Amino acid sequence: MRFASLPGHSLDEKPIRTLFLASGAGGLFAALLNVAWLASNGGVALIRDLEIAFLLLGKAGVPRSGFTARLAAAMPGLFNAPFDTSRLGAMLAFTATSIAVMLAVSWLLAALVAPLILLATRLTPPGFARWWWGRAFPTGTLVAFSLVGILAPVRSLMYGWGYLIPLVTIAVGAMIWMALLVACRSASGTTRFVRACVASALLALVIVCGGAGVTTLLAHTGREPASIVAGRPNILLVSIDSLRADHVHAYGYARETSPIIDGLARDGVLFRTVVSPTPWTLPAHLTLLTALPPERHGVVADGQRLRDNATFLAEVLWRAGYTTAGFVSAPYLDAVYGFSQGFDHYDDYTIAKRSFDASEQGTTSPALLRIVSEWLQRWGAGRRDRPFFAFIHMWDVHYDYTPPPPYDSMFDPDYHGTVTGENYWYGTQVHKDMDARDLEHIIALYDGEIRFTDLHLGYVLDELRNLGVLENTIVVVTADHGDEFFEHGRKGHKQDLYDESILVPLVIRFPAKVPAGRVVEDQVRLMDIAPTIIALAGLPPQPDFGPNGLQGPHAPQDLIPWITADSASALPALPAFSDLVGDAPVPVAALRARSSKFIKEQRGRGAEELYDLASDPGEHQNLLRDGSGETPLREQLAMWRSTWAGGSNLAQAMVLSDEHKERLHALGYLK
Repeated sequence: MRFASLPGHSLDEKPIRTLFLASGAGGLFAALLNVAWLASNGGVALIRDLEIAFLLLGKAGVPRSGFTARLAAAMPGLFNAPFDTSRLGAMLAFTATSIAVMLAVSWLLAALVAPLILLATRLTPPGFARWWWGRAFPTGTLVAFSLVGILAPVRSLMYGWGYLIPLVTIAVGAMIWMALLVACRSASGTTRFVRACVASALLALVIVCGGAGVTTLLAHTGREPASIVAGRPNILLVSIDSLRADHVHAYGYARETSPIIDGLARDGVLFRTVVSPTPWTLPAHLTLLTALPPERHGVVADGQRLRDNATFLAEVLWRAGYTTAGFVSAPYLDAVYGFSQGFDHYDDYTIAKRSFDASEQGTTSPALLRIVSEWLQRWGAGRRDRPFFAFIHMWDVHYDYTPPPPYDSMFDPDYHGTVTGENYWYGTQVHKDMDARDLEHIIALYDGEIRFTDLHLGYVLDELRNLGVLENTIVVVTADHGDEFFEHGRKGHKQDLYDESILVPLVIRFPAKVPAGRVVEDQVRLMDIAPTIIALAGLPPQPDFGPNGLQGPHAPQDLIPWITADSASALPALPAFSDLVGDAPVPVAALRARSSKFIKEQRGRGAEELYDLASDPGEHQNLLRDGSGETPLREQLAMWRSTWAGGSNLAQAMVLSDEHKERLHALGYLK
């Protein structure tokens, strides 16, 4: 690279060639540094977690501009698919994808600056050209394009330091650059160093991409979706976070909080008693979508995810020929927990990440409606040959309770106090000794959130009606858990297993198979929903779905017999098991039978509670208060827990990012 002795055109060509070679090597090194850092901090990684994706797409993969928005929309799977880096094949695939993204961006940037480099070659003083173009420029380009790899550990180690992070990164890069200048004492030495970097980068690229290609081919062998069966129904599964059943009007609540859900119940079936396996979002939704109880899937703490050898409802339907899409609104349904398995499109970023700073105190349903409507319209315009499965997680009922007008005063127009639903978890206004009138206002705000969310559920149904597919769509609406308003001295959820926390609504509308106006009085469970959807879609039971080998009433049930039965007496009673373990303040498990409920602490000798739900539906009179008494539910609960908790589960540990921890802390889940 002796530029000063070469003709002008050679001077132009050498730096441009050096630019593309060094930027490519630097980009590849940056990708490898990013991948190594992400893999060292947890078992799951996504392309949107790369620093270059952060710079292009913005915070947590949210596009910064119209161009990057279109890019992200065109390739959602690229940016948002999770890779389990504890598995060799997934690690190689993630590395290869990261390299491809980083190289594409690096060479695009190189092409953009190339004209400036050409201009600079003509303006460089002859005495300065040899040092600059022969030594400083090649090493500087290599380091500059490696900076996003250096930025990854700096950002994690200095999380919260703001503008100091890029300054420290640049300082580290400058020190590396100066060290290279000292080490490469001549232009020829610099040339050999750059060539060695390029050669090693190419070798790494060949090894990684070759290994990724082989493992990807092996992994996808036999995983093609089935051929389309004409007439198969579409499926819409809606989970409304924190919606307790007894605040839904169709369940007898005095306020008209839910006209849309009520209409679905009139046109379909309402299940009177539906039990969630746990009073918080993450494990409850895993049970909803896998039909596995928490004792089996094992994800009972924040720093755990489901292994990808578990089978999700979306995977079953995808294999059956469905196009699958998920739209979620909270950090606990992030793809890193395993939820994106089986989805062609899984949006856990538009609402849960971009809007999260405002979602706790603001509203998310309008933005959620927009992205769901856009997807449905795309499906209606070109994908009707494949029925859809759409999973929608609606967030607004979750605290903070701040519904927009007129829903903020709809159920309490005469309140003139100062208590609000803001900062619900950490604030001091809402506490167990608060004035009863103020508590009434808080509950009215909660009911306003329900009515506002219900309105947007209606808009989604309108989209289906406008597409002409509502009558051939299985519509299922449920919730993950409820919320407490000091019925047992606490607020919120993830506190205990009383009915206000674990009883949720369930309505199903599907005119072809579900009779209108049907009410099922028998108790059912959240884990029964997925098998019921599979059966209503006309699919046979799936051997790899749910807890294989478990039979009888403890197993997940297809609820069609309960929907169509003339008499419930011929059907088995379904006991419902719930627990709150893991990082819960007091580990506790419960068994809810048709007319009684047993709760036991899962530490030490374990305090016990027994309630007669027929005479004491509020669970205030503990029949075991004095520590004595017998109940068959004690043995049943012990048998259930020994069966599932004693065996292997499908959970694996992971390290949460600082940003993810911050979002969970804002919700009161991480202290």
